[in-house]
Amino acid sequence: MRTHLDDHVLDVVSEGFGVSIRVRATLTDSSLIARRLGEVEQFICAAPAYISANGTPTEVSDLKHHHCLAYRLADQPGNWVLEGPYGTTSIELPARFIADNSLMLCQMIQSGIGIGALPSFIAKPPLDGGKLVRILPQQKLARRSIYVVYPINRLLQSKVKVFTEFLAGELRKAGF
Repeated sequence: MRTHLDDHVLDVVSEGFGVSIRVRATLTDSSLIARRLGEVEQFICAAPAYISANGTPTEVSDLKHHHCLAYRLADQPGNWVLEGPYGTTSIELPARFIADNSLMLCQMIQSGIGIGALPSFIAKPPLDGGKLVRILPQQKLARRSIYVVYPINRLLQSKVKVFTEFLAGELRKAGF
């Protein structure tokens, strides 16, 4: 098996891949077979140094007065839809930076450049280590689904099935 890690939506067929893993709210390419394997929470995070220098937002509207960082592959970069105790709030944020790599976004947030939204599997290690803090934890960003997608190709079916079952089992063990 050969792997390729990249933060962009692959054209599985034209780029010659057998399988792609996508973490998305919705899928748009109906020409592929898709299997939903789990869900991922998203956390709004900042570095303690950023909070010390800029204060902690206590309401969603406070985010407009902070340096926010966006992820290019988000459904709407810089536009967050939050579900809180008093209903749903949509806020468009002026993105100071738009990152095209989720690990780079995490590093930028940890460096104190601004506030950003991260998937739980990327945010948890620095949160647990005190390098990040959650912002507005009572507000929930939409969960993202984890999908495995692949083209209809009878020659790859057995390999794809074995890989998909393995991945599904590992994600279940990890709590997704």
